[in-house]
Amino acid sequence: MPGYFYAYASKTGAKQSRPDWFDDDDNLAPPRVLVSTTGVWLVAPVQGAIDPETKSYETTVEGERSTAFVILSPTDDGPPAKRIDPPGRQGFA
Repeated sequence: MPGYFYAYASKTGAKQSRPDWFDDDDNLAPPRVLVSTTGVWLVAPVQGAIDPETKSYETTVEGERSTAFVILSPTDDGPPAKRIDPPGRQGFA
């Protein structure tokens, strides 16, 4: 079964947008799942070869993270502007 990821800046923003996703105790209600409170990678960072002079790795791709509060929903019922597609992530099994 597929899953759909939605990213919000905060839990408060998510609850304002989709109050029906939360229970009376302010918790995310099943079947939705909290994936992260620090965001997920949308573009993974890539490190290149080690620089022989500085002995550190050069970052060839900086990477990009989503906003912090990420929810996985079994249905495509969130706002389209908040939907994200993290690479390598899968939905519900």
